[in-house]
Amino acid sequence: MDQNKNNHSSVAYRTCEFCGFRLVRVEPAPNELHPVTIETCSICGMQRDEKGLLPGRNLTLSERLVAFEEWLAAHGLSRELIENRYFLRTESFFIN
Repeated sequence: MDQNKNNHSSVAYRTCEFCGFRLVRVEPAPNELHPVTIETCSICGMQRDEKGLLPGRNLTLSERLVAFEEWLAAHGLSRELIENRYFLRTESFFIN
């Protein structure tokens, strides 16, 4: 149980090089035999792991916004909530 707790706490985030989403999940390597971190972008679908890189989809702005709203909903959030309660704009989550 402690090992799972430690793995969860060591999750980090970075920016996706394909869609610009700032919260690409970077998980630690699953074990010593596969020392590559696992990266996943919830917006464009980019994945990087021990098998290599699966590039993300090339999304239009409207497709990116739909994917972002789906990501927010999956986390119990909405654009209105993040803007009104947390004072964050959709643009804050992307670099391009």
